[in-house]
Amino acid sequence: VSQTIAELEAGLRCRLFDRDLRPIALTPAGILVERHARSLIAEAQQLLPALQMSRQANLPLLRIGMVDSLVRTLGPILARSMHDMISQVAIYSGLTSSMTTELFSRKLDIVIGVDEFGHLEGIERVRLFAEPYVVIVPRGYPTANKTSVTHLLEDLPLIRFSARSQTGTDVDRQLRRLRIEAPRQFEFDEPQGLTELVALGTGWAITTPLCLHGVKADMDDIRIIPFPGPGFGRTLTLLCRHGELGHVPGMIARSVRDFIGKECLPPLLAEAPWLKPHLKVHASRRG
Repeated sequence: VSQTIAELEAGLRCRLFDRDLRPIALTPAGILVERHARSLIAEAQQLLPALQMSRQANLPLLRIGMVDSLVRTLGPILARSMHDMISQVAIYSGLTSSMTTELFSRKLDIVIGVDEFGHLEGIERVRLFAEPYVVIVPRGYPTANKTSVTHLLEDLPLIRFSARSQTGTDVDRQLRRLRIEAPRQFEFDEPQGLTELVALGTGWAITTPLCLHGVKADMDDIRIIPFPGPGFGRTLTLLCRHGELGHVPGMIARSVRDFIGKECLPPLLAEAPWLKPHLKVHASRRG
């Protein structure tokens, strides 16, 4: 032991023990080395269990970014479907543009967002689902003669998704195209609060069918109607770096498509059958 300590002191070029004291004690440098050594030993002890777990899974960590409006709907099903093949799944939310940047910088492994880009070098694109933007109004609100956004605004305020959400950005862009200025009276980051406020009769909102799935608001208190003007929509797409992750992106794509087709669409179509030709679950294809 004495020889090992002497070699360590020679390598570090400092004294670790004060041998003039009785009993012998650590020097300030020795205390610092001991503290770091304990930390390294603790990390080393955690390595073996982590390696054993990684042998049972295809990936030790998968970081998935999603647009805000999808986290509540798709987050839990993805985490559950990946449980047996990935040791740790982390799900984050944000704008597609910022998450795509994090995909390039390797802060994220997969992004599920709105297909708003052209060709991206080194990025694979898997289309998942296309849906239109729709309007929701309080159940008792008369819509027979409301043929434009302006007519709706004359009666009720527009309840918006915030501009920092992807859905809010899309809606704001469409309103600018139509040259419509709507006061920013109520804003929400997520579909839950927005839908509940419409259900309470406070106003109307522009949203998507998937945004309506999973919210706790009573669907008996709202109606889904077509957007009164030029239609617009979004295509949900999975993005990942080319040639990485093996079969994982395909498995995630299948899980998302199956969940949307079997769990999300039936109740939405029961409420608004007119939506059927406007909803499309894309076939399995990578590009």
